Amino acid sequence: MIKGLSLRYIQYGILVLVGVVSLYLSLHKASKEVRPIVSYDEKNWTGVSISTYHMFFKGYVRQNVKMDSWYTTYALENGLDTAAMSVEQKQWYDFAMWTFGWKAPNVGKFIMGAYVNSTSGQELDKSGYYELGKTELGEDPKIYHSRVPEELIYIARKPNAILNALGICVIFITGWLFLNWWAGFLASLYLMANEVYTVVNSSAGLDSPSIFFWSLAVLFLGLTLRSVFRAEALWKVLLWGLGTGIVFGLAVGSKLNAAMFGYVCMFIFSGAALVIFFQKKNTEDKTVPFLKSLRVKKLLLLGLSGLIIAVSGPVLFVKLNPQVQGDTLTKVKIIRLSVDEFFKRRANSQISKNRQARKTLIEVTFKKPEKAFSLITRRNFVVDDTERYYGTLGSLLPFKGNIMDGLLLLVGLLAMLWLGVKNIYKNQMVGGEWVVLVSFFVMLYGMAHFIWIDFSRYHMAIYPGMALAIGYGLFVIGSNLFSLTTKNRKGAQ
Repeated sequence: MIKGLSLRYIQYGILVLVGVVSLYLSLHKASKEVRPIVSYDEKNWTGVSISTYHMFFKGYVRQNVKMDSWYTTYALENGLDTAAMSVEQKQWYDFAMWTFGWKAPNVGKFIMGAYVNSTSGQELDKSGYYELGKTELGEDPKIYHSRVPEELIYIARKPNAILNALGICVIFITGWLFLNWWAGFLASLYLMANEVYTVVNSSAGLDSPSIFFWSLAVLFLGLTLRSVFRAEALWKVLLWGLGTGIVFGLAVGSKLNAAMFGYVCMFIFSGAALVIFFQKKNTEDKTVPFLKSLRVKKLLLLGLSGLIIAVSGPVLFVKLNPQVQGDTLTKVKIIRLSVDEFFKRRANSQISKNRQARKTLIEVTFKKPEKAFSLITRRNFVVDDTERYYGTLGSLLPFKGNIMDGLLLLVGLLAMLWLGVKNIYKNQMVGGEWVVLVSFFVMLYGMAHFIWIDFSRYHMAIYPGMALAIGYGLFVIGSNLFSLTTKNRKGAQ
């Protein structure tokens, strides 16, 4: 027993160490000394975050609001009367903040804005430092630019770096609880060793909050399922369900692609309901009426937890995003139409640049899922271009044709599938491994239909599930090799 406790303390200690090291690496990559150059996007995300925070939490009202024509155009087409909106409503569609404002959810902006406001030690421009472009700087005088001081951008990176470290710990814990300790540990090492993943998630943007809350939602959904199949107390099941719903709402409130978690829940709850309904009768089920049986109790717990997730997640998302309040479905539709048209124009512009350069500067995959999936494969699973590859092992060993990331991913996914099937047939339960599996494939499918151009940040959403699969794949290969070596030694004796 003492030996077991000692091992558990060592495991906890390593988890803490992983958190500390990943925090150091993330803050290091976010620092001015390591990354002094700030991007155009980082300027705008920082500026809009400062303004969004003050608008939502401090009651700030933007002055001289001019609604984005993209919004008014689609609003009229979909029957929304923008003239009837109050100034407080219109400010969320201000042209100055443009695509960084009303088209992007607010949670990540709240986090960055709050952090900058509380730690900068200076009076901030609540409008986000936006002003019209200057011709002397070669800028379009009709377009707004954020003149946010660079020191504020370095500050805005820090909360995302912290969330990246916390997210790696969440992935460690997810692997530990639903697969085994080694899978979680190896998954965290895989992410810490990935420079692209660290840089993207320690930048001023929305990727780190979205990935963090998505990962936390996967963990909480797995724990909700565990609580249901153990037929635990109602309050405990509902608490896990509420937690899942909250982080689901925060994930979608960070980036709209996290809404795909709804599909994860749909598949998982449908499968779990079938497993419970068709599970073998135990001793208790044979001696009590069906309506009072353990199966019915589990089905009720499953249904109630699913209901609370389905309600709390969307409600929280709407509450945190005034730009979709009111006729929410129509307003979300307007955002999607506008984003699609914006990406279409940018894609066509990049294609034109590629033609002028007579080579592919940046690969464009807009509205071409097959081409996008091929791009995902070549950038994350099998090394095709050593200069543009994002997978960890292919980056550490950059030679063309390196299939280590893809091979270990395949081994891990198959091993998790086998574990999941065994859990259904032997233990009559849907375990957390199914949540990891389904969430990975749902996100992969969504990415193949979303990625319109080869920007590294668009690929990072699959990495939490990918890391867990590769971590488990490494464990399965290592444990089998160890068993084989042990048998050969015994045979030699």
